[in-house]
Amino acid sequence: MLHKSCYYLGVGLLALAVSQCSCKAESIYDTTEFELTWKRNEQELQISELALSQAKGLTCYVPAEDAVYFLNHDGKGWMFTQTPEGLDYTAISDLGAFDIDNAFVFAAGSEEEQALYFGQVSGDVIALKKCTAGAWQDAGQVQIENLFPGYTWGSKTATADKSYVVSCTFRADDQLKGCLTLQLSNSSTHEHKIGLLVFDPSTQSFTTPTLLASQAGQGFTTAVEVEQPGTIAVGKKVANGSDSFSILPIKSNSNATPVPARAKDSFNRWFSCSLRLQGSFPTAVPIFFVSQSGEDIENAYRLDDKNIIVPIGKLPEELKESKFPLILPFGKEGEVYLVTENSEGESIVFRGTLKRLTGKAKKP
Repeated sequence: MLHKSCYYLGVGLLALAVSQCSCKAESIYDTTEFELTWKRNEQELQISELALSQAKGLTCYVPAEDAVYFLNHDGKGWMFTQTPEGLDYTAISDLGAFDIDNAFVFAAGSEEEQALYFGQVSGDVIALKKCTAGAWQDAGQVQIENLFPGYTWGSKTATADKSYVVSCTFRADDQLKGCLTLQLSNSSTHEHKIGLLVFDPSTQSFTTPTLLASQAGQGFTTAVEVEQPGTIAVGKKVANGSDSFSILPIKSNSNATPVPARAKDSFNRWFSCSLRLQGSFPTAVPIFFVSQSGEDIENAYRLDDKNIIVPIGKLPEELKESKFPLILPFGKEGEVYLVTENSEGESIVFRGTLKRLTGKAKKP
């Protein structure tokens, strides 16, 4: 489901890649049939200890609680819920300051009950914390070399690169699981690989589904659940300054053959989330909020039926003149809130609603 929330990385010309392995499922719905519409909430949000214009951190939606958590880089955190008037929020325990480049969040658990997990990659160690009733508990740590034993770890020549850490929540096997993506580098052979780790809530541990070939670059940009169950989209900035995407089934021993596709624009700041629509055919629709300037939000994008990134509706003009907003995706009913400030320092709250225009299912 969810993803590293805020990846404030420079992005060049986008390219999209699609896996062609035999385990990829057909989309149930054509995503050209979705629209994101907006309505302003007449609500003032004055959140103590959070300057909206300077908010920078991680966001995660926990479906069982129907709540969105925002963890600011200074360690302060809040849980947001929906009310008839708009948004309500509650402060949670302080994490302590963290570096968003090597930190991550996801939700994991059964379909009925999940928890929020926060983690950091430091050196060769992944350390996890779990949020219960607004308080943080240590959830263990693991040596990366133990997760990738076949990748020449003996002399410590392989390491996990900082700024290559992204995560999301996805559904598989009647559970919500976390997916953590790392880039591994071997200083002796100058080889790079992408490691995909799945957090299994039933064992409270990471498993290693696959290692993928990778080019050297400047950082991952995002990871997000897409329409096919057990499938995510992973974006990465490669050495020539452009971005590539792969749509990957998270299965053991899966082979993903990327096929590049084009997008028309280039961005240097963006945020991704997966909004779900319920009904006879529940659907997860990945949405991308982007900026070319890095400051002002430009547009909202989606994947079309050919897995190309294209605009979805239009953002309100008032938002385009504001700072990049705090984005709070309530994935269960396809709603997302954008919260920012105008030039007078007054908060602006817009609620977006994802709608299925025709609801026609694809033929088997």
